Amino acid sequence: MNAPTMYFLPREQKIPRIDVTAITMRGDRPIYRNHQTVPETDHQPLPRLCHEAVLYNRIAEIGLTVHDVRFPTWGAAVSCILQVSYPREGFVNDALMQAMGAPWLNTKMVVAISPDTDIDNPGAVYRAMATRVDPARDIVVVPGTRGSPYDPSAAPVPGHEPFRLVGKIGIDATAKPHRGDEDFQEAFPLNWGKVKLEDYLG
Repeated sequence: MNAPTMYFLPREQKIPRIDVTAITMRGDRPIYRNHQTVPETDHQPLPRLCHEAVLYNRIAEIGLTVHDVRFPTWGAAVSCILQVSYPREGFVNDALMQAMGAPWLNTKMVVAISPDTDIDNPGAVYRAMATRVDPARDIVVVPGTRGSPYDPSAAPVPGHEPFRLVGKIGIDATAKPHRGDEDFQEAFPLNWGKVKLEDYLG
């Protein structure tokens, strides 16, 4: 079968056979869940929507302000982004560990970002990781955790196929006001991305 990570994993799995006898239509379009695993299809965001809601509540209970929780389709269904604000040091690591310790197998990589990072823009998230992370200080690695059967980087557990073993990583890519606000201020011009040339043309 092909997985939400877009690999042919697990190679073998016992799944029930489904015989479709009817498909409900809305107008001239069928209503069905697209189970194909190419990017941006139903199979990517729908199973993780409830996970986002549960994590949102669990992390908010710690005392952070949670702006969003997302399992992005470009994260291969094993990566989660937490967009948070926090009052002082210590909160982000707790949030990362809360997410990595979720009961599901799809929180292998968890990244925390600040509200000024566009959670829908992979480039913006990567830029935050590149410029706001000190690997010696802002990364938590947990070895030997339950891995996703869909993750080719995880090691199979003999006798327990299709389950796998993998490490998890939590990355604090938030702005760090406690290390100096000025260093983390974006240098983009005022109203960057909001000004349109056509607004000034007659």
